[in-house]
Amino acid sequence: MNKYLIFRTDRIGDFLLTAILIKSIKRNDPSSNITVVSSEKNFKYINSFNFIDKVFFLKKGFFNKIKLFFLLNKSFYKSIIIHDSKKRSKIISFFLKSKNKYISNIKKFDSYFEEIKNILEYLNFNFDDSDFNTLENREVYYSNSNQM
Repeated sequence: MNKYLIFRTDRIGDFLLTAILIKSIKRNDPSSNITVVSSEKNFKYINSFNFIDKVFFLKKGFFNKIKLFFLLNKSFYKSIIIHDSKKRSKIISFFLKSKNKYISNIKKFDSYFEEIKNILEYLNFNFDDSDFNTLENREVYYSNSNQM
C-alpha cells in the first residue's frame, strides 16, 4: 500500500481543488492510503470525504507543529505533496521520510487544473474527467436542533 501525504492548510475552496487531485490519486492507486494535513477550521469538512483515509490538523504554536511532525514521521510516504505552498508545510515535510516530494507552484501554470495534471504526471498517473465529481464521495450528516 502506497502512502500519500498532502498539505492543504488553507481554505475550503482551495481544498476543493485538491479534492480533485486526491480523487485522481485514489482512482489511479486504489489501495493507496491518503493523509491530509488541514487547517483546524477545515478538519471536519475534509474528514467527510470517503477517499481520504486520515486527516490531521495543523494547530497554531511551535510545540503543536513539533507534535504533528512526530506523528507524521512514523510513516514512510511514497509521495508528499505540499499543495498549499505554505512555508510551514514545506519545513515540516522537509524532514519527513518519502520517496519523493512535490512543492506546488501555481505561478508556473495557467490554471489550478494544469497544475493538478502536472502533479499527476509527476506521479505517473492519468487524469480523467470523472475526477471532477468529488462531492458525491462524502459522508454528510445533517442535524437540525430546532425541530419541534
